Amino acid sequence: MDRTKLRKRRAQLGVAVAVAASIALGAAGVHAKAKAKPAAAPVPLTLTAKEFSFDPSTPSVTAKRVRITFTNSGTVDHNLTIKSLRVNHDLKPGKSVTVVVTVKAGGSYPFYCEYHQAKGMTGTLKVA
Repeated sequence: MDRTKLRKRRAQLGVAVAVAASIALGAAGVHAKAKAKPAAAPVPLTLTAKEFSFDPSTPSVTAKRVRITFTNSGTVDHNLTIKSLRVNHDLKPGKSVTVVVTVKAGGSYPFYCEYHQAKGMTGTLKVA
């Protein structure tokens, strides 16, 4: 075999190996990783507990991530429970807590104070 044919044959073999490797990697699910989008910053929401109500009692947000700052400005212990979002925090008078929740779908999310629900200490978080 002369040198020209040998070079041509080597080039063809190199291309064949490259194609085969590319197919094999694709079949194995190896792909270049796309850059993940950073999570959107949560929308702030302030809930204040007093004797015996929440302010606001029907807050509305448009975001799916919400940073809730819950403050007890009353004179007795209060609680914030949003059962469907797995939120349950007790607070002494004058204290605050912040929690970030991610809502999977828009809708209404009831919340209440475990200690004073019977006295009407309830509300609804509305998510558009």
